[in-house]
Amino acid sequence: MKTLALVLLLAFGATAQAQQSSEVMIDLTDVLIPSGVSERGGAYIVVAGYFPNSCYSWDRAEVTNRTPRLHEIRVYAWKTGQLCRMERVTIPYQATIELGRLAEGEQRLRFENADGTSFERTFDVEP
Repeated sequence: MKTLALVLLLAFGATAQAQQSSEVMIDLTDVLIPSGVSERGGAYIVVAGYFPNSCYSWDRAEVTNRTPRLHEIRVYAWKTGQLCRMERVTIPYQATIELGRLAEGEQRLRFENADGTSFERTFDVEP
């Protein structure tokens, strides 16, 4: 009887742990900045990358405006603790990120990756 209780306790504990989700920062592999961005309209970009496996799903982007012309961007995914159907297959993702209205002139976007690296892209906002 004690053995059965121990087995059930371990099974339910493993199930509860397997179903936990957490938000994790993920890497980008590509950024599309549309041409013809005007200060009169809202700017947006399209980001793309790969989730490590099917346990990940898109969550959100965080845009921090360091100055009126420097914007830091981090992207996040939900990682579930459930058993994944495709654990060894990377899953592509693509998302649109709204930047809002930007001032005329050169704008710089700094993309932060989960491993601490970053890369930058610049573009011009027309009057």
